[in-house]
Amino acid sequence: MDRSNGFAQPFPDHAQAPETAGPRQYERQTIAPPSVPEPDENDPAAVAEAFLTVYNTRSAETDKSWQETVPPWLTPDLAEQLPSVSNGALEGKAPTAVSAVVIKGNVEDWGPDTPLRWAHHADVTVETQDNGTYVLSFRVRSQLTDQGWLINAVPLDSWHRIGK
Repeated sequence: MDRSNGFAQPFPDHAQAPETAGPRQYERQTIAPPSVPEPDENDPAAVAEAFLTVYNTRSAETDKSWQETVPPWLTPDLAEQLPSVSNGALEGKAPTAVSAVVIKGNVEDWGPDTPLRWAHHADVTVETQDNGTYVLSFRVRSQLTDQGWLINAVPLDSWHRIGK
């Protein structure tokens, strides 16, 4: 033992830092794509649930099929803007599948629900094949049009990994 520096160090020539752990491994899950929902367009919660399910389900990182499915549920402006917005919560995690959408309370900052405006929080549980399960928290705002309820805002507020 080397005691010249006042410390007892049994092997001074060896690394003293603990070994770092390798990349985290998660239980591999089977991801099955859901069927395309057909929401009641007179029910804003049903439209929000259908949109969030399709938007957060990806068969691969390059999967853009959601862009063909969701426009009937979105205002034209949002339908045009959304493809250029990254869904950072799911980046690098495809394939993904939504296992649950929970519509929650009113978004108070956006005002109370009215016969023409609906705004609620929504939690989306997303299964990924290799990276675990995540809960994504959105705010969804819709307006009543002659085509039914159309989503005009859907910001992602936060996300976190759950489970295993």
